Amino acid sequence: MHWGEVSVHKVRHAGFAGSWYPDDAHDLEIFLAHALSQVQKPTVPNRFAILPHAGLAYSSRGIAPFFRHIPKQAEKLLILAPSHYANLPCDRFSTGDFAEYQTPLGPIPCFPTELGMKGNERALENEHALEMVLPFLALHNKQGEHRISVSAALISQILSKEAIDALVSLLLIELGEADLKEGKTLIIASSDFTHYGRRFGHAPYATLAPRLQMEKVKEHDLALSFLLAQGEVEKAFDFCTQHESTVCGIAPALIVSALARTLGSVGRVEQYYTSNDIYPSSEDEFVAYSTILWS
Repeated sequence: MHWGEVSVHKVRHAGFAGSWYPDDAHDLEIFLAHALSQVQKPTVPNRFAILPHAGLAYSSRGIAPFFRHIPKQAEKLLILAPSHYANLPCDRFSTGDFAEYQTPLGPIPCFPTELGMKGNERALENEHALEMVLPFLALHNKQGEHRISVSAALISQILSKEAIDALVSLLLIELGEADLKEGKTLIIASSDFTHYGRRFGHAPYATLAPRLQMEKVKEHDLALSFLLAQGEVEKAFDFCTQHESTVCGIAPALIVSALARTLGSVGRVEQYYTSNDIYPSSEDEFVAYSTILWS
């Protein structure tokens, strides 16, 4: 293999382009630019986030605020995501070995990590929860003064609060506490919030009118969102257990919340909406999305 070439086995392909978001580079760039234009630029850059991962027709509204303003000094972005399709071990990260991630807007270089169990390339290839932010990052790299490299780790379930602390310590060691504090390394937790309705096996308010069901879900989702934003990790962990939460990326969310608290970052709930806000429906089935940012 010649210098500069990338082995096909080291490339993560854009498996959801053309279905979950546009695969035409021009169309995708217009779509992303519009999503970013709808965001009011914050006064401080974002360093950590909990972002949705549905198809970009739904999630772009929640992802765009993070990429609207990120630190100029950023060099790396780590995506922590749940695994929707592979059964992976609890309480540990699962990673793979890639040289780059492909997107319709060009490749994104990867940086290596030693975060956990390697050899999970197939799970990473198949996982939409890590792919939805990649087009935004590719656009940033295309338009920005410097490129940000990416890496990803999957974790679906955390069984104890002690495991959260252990995983945070691992991130601090592997990624470097100084780089995290200075905004050279950014972290995103990929998570949709409540999946509500019979299709998801979660309809605790079925006796209420659809509007009231949505209000109850919003009440609980915002309560959890504020706990995460404020770094109340233990309370958020207990909240999810008590409410039999269907927040699919709660494990990555808890980890990022705990890490942000450790580093003294200030969190805020940027926005909350549901799939019914994007495409209105009379059905009492929907998915909720919460965008939480730390500066």
